[in-house]
Amino acid sequence: MGQMLPMYCTAAGKAIMAYTDMKEVKEILSSSEFVPYTDNTLKSAEEVFSELKVIKDRGFAIDNEELEYGLICVGVPLLDRHGSPKGALSVSGPTSRMTQSKINEIAEQVINYTKRIVYLL
Repeated sequence: MGQMLPMYCTAAGKAIMAYTDMKEVKEILSSSEFVPYTDNTLKSAEEVFSELKVIKDRGFAIDNEELEYGLICVGVPLLDRHGSPKGALSVSGPTSRMTQSKINEIAEQVINYTKRIVYLL
């Protein structure tokens, strides 16, 4: 527990970055080495920025075996009342069980939970 992982290859990290000021994201990514954990790991800041646009439009992030083979993760940011990220919730599962419909179902549930959590803050 409490493991530090690169933001560019985790669903939680990408969910947070998608709602962070892009100037700050550029600073974060400029100090990133872009270690290729798997063949699916994003390899450049340009790839990350492209992914962040999709995440913001969709409302959740996906780590599709970007950090570890056999694992897909769905991440949703915890946003304060100003829309700034304060953290993220994520759910991981084995690739064999994470169909697109399952990913969408999990994302919907996690989005609902984040709304409840933020309401309590």
